[in-house]
Amino acid sequence: QMVLKKEIEKAQYFFEDIESVKKAYKEAPDKQIIVLEHSYPWKSILSNQKEPMFVVHPDQNTGEWVIACVRKNPRSHENRKFLPASWAGKKKQALVEVTGVPDAEFCHNKRFIAKAWSKEGAVAMARLALRA
Repeated sequence: QMVLKKEIEKAQYFFEDIESVKKAYKEAPDKQIIVLEHSYPWKSILSNQKEPMFVVHPDQNTGEWVIACVRKNPRSHENRKFLPASWAGKKKQALVEVTGVPDAEFCHNKRFIAKAWSKEGAVAMARLALRA
């Protein structure tokens, strides 16, 4: 009975999280960059919308803010838009220099994810990536 109760609670949280993602998308002033206040399960929801290119959300383990590329569809590994090639593999000061974002921290070599230490920094990086 306790296991079943826990599974029901997890399902409730999952559906609440999905509603939070839908609300963030609906209320986003720029539908290409969706900012989430928590690390919600967003991939299946936002990949089914045509506008989102990047999602910004906090990393629940480190306190950094993540800029993640939205995939063309939830089951593919093909992104709609990659982060700029000039950011690939850069960390800390090297990434700060190329982005101009003072708290830029990291960009993966494959350009599908990057991080900054503030929400504002992550959103600034996402905006730069849109224009690249």
